[in-house]
Amino acid sequence: MIIDLHCHSNNSDDSLLSIDQIAINSKEKGLDGICITDHEYFNNEEELNNISKKYAIKIFSGSEINTDIGHILVYGLKE
Repeated sequence: MIIDLHCHSNNSDDSLLSIDQIAINSKEKGLDGICITDHEYFNNEEELNNISKKYAIKIFSGSEINTDIGHILVYGLKE
């Protein structure tokens, strides 16, 4: 299984792509899954599940959290 574990959507300041666009592009490139890790933001699980089904690609949730010593990627948290 090939998964990109660090994707930012337009919910972060450093990306213009919607989650739909990321899913489409990732599927076209042969990825089996993606993890959306927007900065200080937790995406809606229901929305991610709907997009996952729509494009037949596994989508995991995560977030990139700012700390005093840098950024930390977290996975599986809801808030």
